[in-house]
Amino acid sequence: LIWSKCFIQDRGRHDGADVAHTILKAQDQIDWHRLLSYLEVHWEVLLMQLLNFRWIYPSERDHVPAWL
Repeated sequence: LIWSKCFIQDRGRHDGADVAHTILKAQDQIDWHRLLSYLEVHWEVLLMQLLNFRWIYPSERDHVPAWL
């Protein structure tokens, strides 16, 4: 879900909120290694989503692994 929604970003639609809510509610079900391998070439897109999550939920930073 995160992998596909990371790329939905234009004036008419932006799925960043869906990504942030997914991380918030399902962080223990996310295969972070697999997600990173899918987005390795486009790591900036993943970084943007993770920074967005940290900005929206500053007290929930531990939902994303520190190594990522």
